[in-house]
Amino acid sequence: MLGIVNIPSAPIFLSVEAFNKGAVNTSISASFKSDCCHPKVIFVGLDLVGNMGTCSVSLVPDIVSFGAKPNTTAVSLRSGETTKVPFTLTNLGSKGSFSFRVTKTSSLISYVIPFSLALDANASVPGHVVIASRSDTSQLEKLSVTAVAKSDTVNVKEVTLFVIQVSVLSDTQPTTPALKQIRLEAVAPNIHQSIKPGGSLEVNFTVTNLATIENFTLNVSFLSSILVLLSCLPSI
Repeated sequence: MLGIVNIPSAPIFLSVEAFNKGAVNTSISASFKSDCCHPKVIFVGLDLVGNMGTCSVSLVPDIVSFGAKPNTTAVSLRSGETTKVPFTLTNLGSKGSFSFRVTKTSSLISYVIPFSLALDANASVPGHVVIASRSDTSQLEKLSVTAVAKSDTVNVKEVTLFVIQVSVLSDTQPTTPALKQIRLEAVAPNIHQSIKPGGSLEVNFTVTNLATIENFTLNVSFLSSILVLLSCLPSI
């Protein structure tokens, strides 16, 4: 067994205490030195008959850090309803295995899919949070989605990915209707016109609806000395 290993291509130094021949279940001392660019080492032990064992040592902990982008952070549902919040997760730290959790509440059933997985550094995966209501009273809940490292040699064991605000609606509580998008475009040949006292003038213009089908009422503002009559073709 080598007692000292020095690797010229990297600032790594390994010192291992000598084995006693025939020793069984006996611990020996070892020392490993390196710089920040080579923080990890794998020890490989091999005896004369080919038995081999390994162990890994790191001078720095693995880094747990994530970037998470949920599709939304606010949802509403009634008693008995279920919804999903998709998200994309990116591992900004070290390679590792992680499990995922959601805050437990008495009014909601919630969990993350996938429950756990292994991620390489800079790897991205899709997932979603499943949320179901089991309350028949209106209330507001906040759910924290967290990632938990399965390794103990990390800089932080658990990190919060994002928070979802959940509105639980009662059966009699009306939901807020979706807002309609209104986009109109008006084109007139000439927006500046002259008129003589007591005279009349006709101005033609075109209105285009750039959004969904809707009925509109067209109004005009006028001065006390001018009477404006507005007529148009069928509703836009």
